[in-house]
Amino acid sequence: MPQLPQIDSLKAPDRAVAQATRTRRFPWLNLPFVVVVALIVCYGLVVVMSAVANDPDYSFSRQLAGVAAGHRFGARYERPSAIAGGVVLILIGLKILLEHLGVIAF
Repeated sequence: MPQLPQIDSLKAPDRAVAQATRTRRFPWLNLPFVVVVALIVCYGLVVVMSAVANDPDYSFSRQLAGVAAGHRFGARYERPSAIAGGVVLILIGLKILLEHLGVIAF
């Protein structure tokens, strides 16, 4: 069986070089990002809680009406809505393709 060649270029780097060139594990996770996300989440919670606190019965009945309407229309228009969804996705893909080719600009 032949000997495999030795590769000396894969030696471990010096500690100083490793520390200087070390990349952060999560570069997107910094304080401004976390603060902005926390503010957005808190704002959403305040909006939802204020809507429910003002009239919880109305919010619950509106949710039930939405579920009932979705069930009824979903059963009736399942096939046409699937076709319409596919057409919309194809049109979005065509728009992106034409933008990247430079034919249109939005």
